[in-house]
Amino acid sequence: GKAGRQCIAAYGWLVILGDPYSTLSYNLRAIFMGISCEQGVLLSAIKYIQKMIMQPIKALSKTFMELLKKWKEAINKIVEMMKMFKKVVKSLVTFLELGVSWLNNVVNLCSHEVGTPFQRCTFAFEDINDDCKALVGPTFSYVCLVTDLVSNVCYIVKPIDYICELISFATGVLVKTVSKKFKLLMSQISTMLYIEVIFHRDQKINTTSDQNLKNSIEMASKRLVERASYIKDLFKKFCTIIQLWSIVFLIANVMIYEHKFTRYESFDNIFISKRLINIDMRRAKCKFSTIFPLSYHERQKYCSLTSLKLSKSERKQLIKAVAHTFFTAIKMCSILVADYVIFTVLIWLRKLTKDLTDTINIQSDPSELQIQGSSIFARLLQHMNNIFDVVDLKHFVNAMNECIIKPKQINLDRYIEVGVILAVLFIFTIFQPYGLRMRQVVLNHYYPEVANRRAIYLYKQILTKRSNFLTITQRALRRKFSKNKPTESFMDILKMKYPWLTIIFGHTQHNSCLVCGKTDASLTHCKSVGCSGQYCNSCYKALQKKCTICKKPTEYGDLDDISEIDISDEEDTFQDKFNDNTLSYDYQARKWDPNQSNKES
Repeated sequence: GKAGRQCIAAYGWLVILGDPYSTLSYNLRAIFMGISCEQGVLLSAIKYIQKMIMQPIKALSKTFMELLKKWKEAINKIVEMMKMFKKVVKSLVTFLELGVSWLNNVVNLCSHEVGTPFQRCTFAFEDINDDCKALVGPTFSYVCLVTDLVSNVCYIVKPIDYICELISFATGVLVKTVSKKFKLLMSQISTMLYIEVIFHRDQKINTTSDQNLKNSIEMASKRLVERASYIKDLFKKFCTIIQLWSIVFLIANVMIYEHKFTRYESFDNIFISKRLINIDMRRAKCKFSTIFPLSYHERQKYCSLTSLKLSKSERKQLIKAVAHTFFTAIKMCSILVADYVIFTVLIWLRKLTKDLTDTINIQSDPSELQIQGSSIFARLLQHMNNIFDVVDLKHFVNAMNECIIKPKQINLDRYIEVGVILAVLFIFTIFQPYGLRMRQVVLNHYYPEVANRRAIYLYKQILTKRSNFLTITQRALRRKFSKNKPTESFMDILKMKYPWLTIIFGHTQHNSCLVCGKTDASLTHCKSVGCSGQYCNSCYKALQKKCTICKKPTEYGDLDDISEIDISDEEDTFQDKFNDNTLSYDYQARKWDPNQSNKES
């Protein structure tokens, strides 16, 4: 019965609370732990990024401090060099001033623009000769030959031209030498100040989880596990109590059923027993009315204890029990499916994450700062080679491997056990009506007198309902169809008002039995002219093969229905009297006379 099914279902829940539910809770907890671990790794990565962002600023500040310190030393050396260079420049300036004063005199004497002293002397006598010729004319031009003779005096200053050429040569060599030395000096200064910096850095990020955060997460998860286990224990105790209560409830139901069976004949009295058949056989021998064969509606309501066919009430109980068992199975299977799906997904994610981490080759090379040069600035930066180094990261893959979820292996034996329990539960549910019939068999065996009394009661009930059904049906048919009035049921009215109901319930079948509404091709029609009566075979037999639509109640034995015989005639007579103005009703106002009443009596 219901209590037995509840006991089996409670045992099934206890089995599910074992491995399937514990595996599901463990895998869910593993998911939360993996998420929290990844959050810890992410938090550490954020902290490292902040550190990496601040590292150049710290390095720059430290570099500037070192640079200022080294710069002071370089400035002191440069100052000493500039002092020495100042002395050299002063000596050079003094030498150049003396040389310039002498060169000015020489330049004035050996100027290339006005010519050498010999050239200027020659040019002067040529000018005098030209002026003379212009003055005396061509006739006395021989007088000017004196100037040609005097021009030989200019050969006296001819050696000075050689001295000017020597000075010019010496001056060109000196300028070239000075310019060359100056270029050499500039090259040395450029070499002294030259520096080449090559900065090379190869850095890959690798983070590690925060141990403190991980510990706090583990503590929180342990608390959740403790609370979940406490709730799980409570639920197990609750299921155990339900099992015990189901057993107690089963025993109580047995006692209550026995009490009602022995005290009330109408309680669960729907089964055709051998005692009922014997009663019908004895009545048939005595030529009394019998109940067999049962009508269609009676066969739906009553059935034999050994019959595979279920009664109407048993079918209703079976549908309710199957629905309840089906929903219970859905709940149990949902937990099993969730456990299996989560385990499969976690295995797939674990494999995918592991393959991904195996394919990643994370390397963190130290920073490489190459400084080439032998100047003071190069030596200065060579001392700062390790300023821009950042801490190497080597634990990213290890941290990710620690965060990989490790699901708990599912127990397939428990799945099989739950499946067997559900199969047994469905079998018990389907065969529940047949099992409940055993109560009748057992009680009929131990209480034969009660069984006889219940059989007599059921026989009377069937006879009474059948006679009442016959009378009610006869009168209902006469009221509805005696005057051939078109009748419409409540469903017909609804279908006329809402046509969409015909899609659900279909069209009204007019070719059907007037009693039960059964549509059948072999309907029995009344042979009377103008009668609309049509019945199925079972209903026609129940009406004793008499159509009550076209017959009077006295003709088919319903003497209590004579009030409906001439109601229409009485109504017509009353209407005629009501419309007759000659009639007087003064007799209603007369006083009561006891003698007159005695005479009338």
